[in-house]
Amino acid sequence: NMTYNEDMEKGDETIAIEGNQAPATPEFSVKTGAIFSMGGWKTSILAKHNGKRYGDATNKEEIDGYTVTDMTISYNKNPFNTLKSFKASLEIKNLFDTKYVGAINALDDARQGNASYYAGPPRSIIGTVAVKF
Repeated sequence: NMTYNEDMEKGDETIAIEGNQAPATPEFSVKTGAIFSMGGWKTSILAKHNGKRYGDATNKEEIDGYTVTDMTISYNKNPFNTLKSFKASLEIKNLFDTKYVGAINALDDARQGNASYYAGPPRSIIGTVAVKF
């Protein structure tokens, strides 16, 4: 939680922001996950939640909070036939393809309508194979 201690003076103007949440900063964040391993298999799931944010210092542009879940499944065999090691993994980022505002570009003196918003990345799948001879 990051708030302003006092109003901001900008030239001859006073921007009333004392006690407001700073732009682009969630009021709270939480991250949790679990890992399961058996034999050469490993599965992990990680969920991250960011609470609501604001796109301006006056806290008039409220941006909803969001939760994104990532999952990884991997297999690691050491040694494997003539190889010293073999590892394959599949990683799914944003497993449920959640639509959310990922980044907010706003200055400390930003007022309503001055911020730039960027969509969070959609679901992406990354596969890797690594071998050591």
